[in-house]
Amino acid sequence: MPVKLNPGRVVDFGADSLAPAPLTNSLPLAVAPVQQAENRLDTLDAGTEKLPAEMRIYSVDELLLDPANVRPHKRKNIDAIKVSLTCFGQQKPIVVDPKQVVRAGNGTLIAARELGWKRIGGTPSDLEGAEAAAYSIADNRTTDLSEFHEPDLVDILNAMDPGLQAATGFIGQDVQALVDKVRATDTTALDGELAAIASLKESTITLSVPTESQKNVEKWLANGEPNTAGGRGRGVMKRCELL
Repeated sequence: MPVKLNPGRVVDFGADSLAPAPLTNSLPLAVAPVQQAENRLDTLDAGTEKLPAEMRIYSVDELLLDPANVRPHKRKNIDAIKVSLTCFGQQKPIVVDPKQVVRAGNGTLIAARELGWKRIGGTPSDLEGAEAAAYSIADNRTTDLSEFHEPDLVDILNAMDPGLQAATGFIGQDVQALVDKVRATDTTALDGELAAIASLKESTITLSVPTESQKNVEKWLANGEPNTAGGRGRGVMKRCELL
């Protein structure tokens, strides 16, 4: 498997050199768990589709909350889930192990009970013990590792009517905090970009800026205020197209 490092230099790594090194006690603590995970993955067939069982309907009274759940649900979280269930219904099932313990969706079960629901949709899982606990953590952690693209999020939320916006879990003060953060980020980025092009002699520069920032940009360019790279914006730009 040739791996190109830089122009004119190619190093060939054979299959043997790509195999995981054996786990030893001398490995740093931060490396050993990663290698253990890789070794475990090597024993699994990643190409095998492990699809969920068909959803079934459970009585909320027969299900048990996960006693080892490490993600507690605060009141704000439960209230947001209740609003979502009321507005959209249950759009995805909870996950239930063979002992009727909820391994994913504990907050949903709590919210459904508080709403007075008698039944809830769930996917049966055959995971038990340590594997079930690991899945529960992974279900939360994989969500943590994703993030919103906040400028687009602000645009989408602002386009919604207030009732639908509230159903997303973002209430007024949350949205305003996002707007303020995006505006602050836009200002910093714009200042940096203008500083970088301050020495250019072009008479036309095209900027693409978020809708939220258009009025500020127009004012900065018209007045040559300090915000535009120390007042150089007016001398650099004679025309700005806001897209």
